[in-house]
Amino acid sequence: MSAEPVMAAPEYEQLLENLRQLGLSSVAPVLDVHLKRAAQHSMSYQDFLAGVVREALLVRDQRRRERRLAACHFPFVKRLQDFEWEAQPTLNRAEVERLFNLQFIDAHDNAAFLGAPGLGKTMLAVALGVTAVEAGYSVRFSRLDEWALDAQAADAGGLLPHFLNEWLRPQLVILDEVGHHALSTPASRAFCQLLTHRYTRGSLLLTSNRGLDTWQQFLGDEVLAAAVLDRFLHHATVFSQTGESYRLRDAKRRRGKS
Repeated sequence: MSAEPVMAAPEYEQLLENLRQLGLSSVAPVLDVHLKRAAQHSMSYQDFLAGVVREALLVRDQRRRERRLAACHFPFVKRLQDFEWEAQPTLNRAEVERLFNLQFIDAHDNAAFLGAPGLGKTMLAVALGVTAVEAGYSVRFSRLDEWALDAQAADAGGLLPHFLNEWLRPQLVILDEVGHHALSTPASRAFCQLLTHRYTRGSLLLTSNRGLDTWQQFLGDEVLAAAVLDRFLHHATVFSQTGESYRLRDAKRRRGKS
């Protein structure tokens, strides 16, 4: 036999509606379980209410984290424990893990992961961003080519100052695949403005499969590239990754199983 409902359906639905109107919608998913538990164990009103509120806060916080992660536009969600360290023997693990204490964000410092494609640069950048979001920091992520298209459109519409302000607010900005494609003149100018304005005011994390000495090629201006690179590197930790592409490793594993 199924257990008798603790409250009549109309009363229960009205209670849920009242909670929503009070802005307490996070209570709804946990209320039924706690009502039944209270009835089964003859809980005091205080213990019942404390349990409901405690779990509702957990639900609310989890939803907030999910919304904040979604707002960052990460291509996927990974964490540091997902990284295959054995495939990157030359990467200084202690230094990378130190970066994940997030003190560099408080100090408005920068970081970069450099190396050939398929070495996990984007994964480390995303994992760092996820860690920062879950610690309460504001974060934005974009591939540079997509960011450049948005910057160019904003410039054409006379909205570049507003666009840049949106990217100056977050405590951590992550730009992926820097230098993968040459930038147009408006996008190059906007990128340099972003780095200049964020200098000592907010942290920037870059990934690139090119060396920093090639910036003049994708920015199209050697003098400008030298100036913004100098600002970026002034307070930056740079990691150079080497090794075999994880995509190639996965392909070898699949062939080995076939």
